[in-house]
Amino acid sequence: MTDRETTTTVDVVCLASSGASAREFARWRETAGAACRIVPLDLPGRGSKVRRPPARTLDDVVGGLLDELPAEREYALFGHSFGGLLAYELARRAAAEGRALPRFVVVAACRPPHDVSSALFAEAAELGDGEMLDALGAAGLISGSLRDSPAASVVVPALRADLRVLAGYVPPEPDRAAVPVDLVSWFGVADRAVSGQTAAKWRSYTSRSWSLRAFEGDHFFVREQGTACAEVLAKLAMSRGVTPVSAAVRRVRAVSLRPTESVPAGRGVALNMGEPDFATPSVIVDTAIEALRDGTTHYADLNGDPELRALIAAQASAAGVRAVSPADVLISHGGTAAVTASVLAVVDPGDRVVVPEPVYALYADAVGLAGGETVHVPGTPAHRLDFDALARALPGAKLVVLCNPVNPTGVVHSAAELAELGRLAADAGALVLVDEAYAHLVHPGCEFTGAPAVESLADRLIHVQTLSKTYAMTGWRIGYAVAPPEIAQAIKLVHRTVNGPVNSAVQRAALTALRHGPGLADGMLAAYTERRDAVLARLDAMPGVSAVRPDGAFYVLVRYPGERPSGEVAALLGEHGVAVRAGREYGPGGEGHVRISFATDLATLHAGLDRMAEVFALLCREVG
Repeated sequence: MTDRETTTTVDVVCLASSGASAREFARWRETAGAACRIVPLDLPGRGSKVRRPPARTLDDVVGGLLDELPAEREYALFGHSFGGLLAYELARRAAAEGRALPRFVVVAACRPPHDVSSALFAEAAELGDGEMLDALGAAGLISGSLRDSPAASVVVPALRADLRVLAGYVPPEPDRAAVPVDLVSWFGVADRAVSGQTAAKWRSYTSRSWSLRAFEGDHFFVREQGTACAEVLAKLAMSRGVTPVSAAVRRVRAVSLRPTESVPAGRGVALNMGEPDFATPSVIVDTAIEALRDGTTHYADLNGDPELRALIAAQASAAGVRAVSPADVLISHGGTAAVTASVLAVVDPGDRVVVPEPVYALYADAVGLAGGETVHVPGTPAHRLDFDALARALPGAKLVVLCNPVNPTGVVHSAAELAELGRLAADAGALVLVDEAYAHLVHPGCEFTGAPAVESLADRLIHVQTLSKTYAMTGWRIGYAVAPPEIAQAIKLVHRTVNGPVNSAVQRAALTALRHGPGLADGMLAAYTERRDAVLARLDAMPGVSAVRPDGAFYVLVRYPGERPSGEVAALLGEHGVAVRAGREYGPGGEGHVRISFATDLATLHAGLDRMAEVFALLCREVG
């Protein structure tokens, strides 16, 4: 390979057949992570939605690709049985037309163009499926292992379409001009000799700018072996000086529904943010300032300020059915760190974790990081727990994760519901993690029961709290977890490994907050309730729109008219100047909805709702 500047990514061109789509390549994108970017590309005549004449010849295909692919990027060519031939023709055509050529890495099992009979293409295209695969395998054009693969039925139509395009192909004379293409030959172990022969053929016909590698293993297909694809990409990235991300990160990327960026300020009305719009109470701020001035600027105890843990233990013991020791308490970097450390402390690779949804997507991310499997359990139409579905999902599960009150619905699960969940979890031998970030933001008329007060949860409960929502302390980053002794020690180990101790002055401020109690937030809660009622009144007046009345937190999950995907609707609302969250971020049960936050002033809410009403009216007209 010629010396050149190291790149940081390998792009993947997905040449989709009629049986494939961009969604089938999403697993590649998420699993491979930083090693690649995906460029879905449906070739005309092979299931494309592009409105142009179908490809009749290889020249049509090559011309279309050169027009579509920016030259300044690097690509891996996957999903095409004749990738080497195609890449070679791209190089020839680009050189003839004086174009810059994208650099390609071809992952294919293909002989070079000079060693191929065009008559074979025409003849094979008319054979039966099995005979066609046999003929192509015997000629070394595809891997022999494809013949017996369960994916053969998916690949055969695409192969046949390719053969018809190639039927009139006239092989060129060998050209030793520099061709910026690397060939990765992917053959099964049984095809090792064929792979070696193919590599030798390519070397004999091309310049040294071709770099040839052979990867052993089963012939892979998108539907079956997305992870294998990611590993190939990782190896390609390593060959270019790129350090591929870990399997844990790839797992999180594969499951994460959380947005990676906040909506920039100044772009319309923001009803998407999940944080209070109030300032932190001054008594809390003053405590932090005083602590800093008094020299509370050094490392705190790894598990948390002893006085703070003692207060939390005393409050938990008074409110719950189990006596809690300060040793059972961890002070964490916000509720997020408490949730993640708890999941990592108890979930092993392959463990099943049951998550009632729609719900905050952090939980599935943490499970993915641990290597577990998230089992989403849809709720009832009113977004309450579906105990029949939970009873079916729980056997064999290691953990249940519950948010109460629920982000994004505002549903508050009752004492009876929590007790039933505890009984089901006990029968299954599962632990229960309950995140009560919004426990002190329950609207008048609704009674809240904390999970520690539920007898059936007592010996299996991991209780997570944060000061962020109650006390408007989202930027302070402090929360805590309380768990039975053995589990608490495991959570502490994970947290100190990842985070170390929490800011010492912030812990003194938290001590003040908890001593004063949630009464500090009474004014905030009253404002949230007023805003909730205003939002519900506006939504009730919009045709085709519905929402379950939230009893807690400061969110409404809105069912919009029609069946458009929630991502499209959120984007459409953004185009009209109002930012919301797509329901799909909260699991399958959130699809068909958008989440709005009423943690903002009434004037802003009404401005955003005006714009939402316009968009929802458009959606109503679409439905008819």
